[in-house]
Parts: sequence; C-alpha cells; structure tokens
Amino acid sequence: MTHSNKVEESFTFEKMFEEIEKSGELYIEWAKSDIAEQIVKAMKQAGISKAELARRLGKSRALVTLMLQGSTNFTIETLVKIAETLNCQLEIKLNPKAANSRWEDFESDRLDGEWRNNKPRSLQEVPFNNNTLAA
Repeated sequence: MTHSNKVEESFTFEKMFEEIEKSGELYIEWAKSDIAEQIVKAMKQAGISKAELARRLGKSRALVTLMLQGSTNFTIETLVKIAETLNCQLEIKLNPKAANSRWEDFESDRLDGEWRNNKPRSLQEVPFNNNTLAA
C-alpha cells in the first residue's frame, strides 16, 4: 500500500467515523452495550443465570442472550422488569451534553463503577499505578 493510499484510507475512516457520530448510531450502540453490561453485573451480584433471568421474565433464553450482547432495543417496561427481577432500582437520566465528544464519554464509562461514581475533577486527582495500564 502506498503512502497516498494510506492517507486516503485514513481520511475515509475519519469521514466515516464522523458520519456515524453525527447520525447518533455510535451513541445508540454505546447505550445498549452499557445497559447490557449493567444487567450482566447485576446478574452476577444476584447469582442469577441467563436461564433463570429468562424464566423470571417469561422470555426465551435466546432473547436474554441477545439482550446481554447489546443486540436489542430495550423498552422501559422491559428494563423495569429486569431491574425488579435483579433487585435493582432503574435510574434513567438525561444529562446536558458536555464539551467533550461522545467517544470520550464512551471510553470513560467503560471504566469500573467505582471510578464512574468517583470521577476525579482534575488530572492531578487521577490515581495511577501499574494496574491502571492493565485495565
């Protein structure tokens, strides 16, 4: 591949990424994935298997698998039922958009719950050690 092809490919990827970000598709996929991850975490804490969750919800195991992969759109009704089944409280919030990009939000929200709940206000407050790099 020549240098000009790499530049064209890079430009095409950047343009494609911008278009996806503008359309909101990236944010939609992030939201579905984030919800799925929260459900998986709550299932582990409650000691509930996919089969048991499916049984309690009256849904098929295949549908629960799709939910946990972030491959379905959740209705509020389904989210409330899942939360109740897992002995959790559903919280839905609309927050004003920050100056940072959605991609930065995506990356920061992938961190564990403790970090998410106790985000530092400045870089000086960011704990750093060798384990940080492994995460």
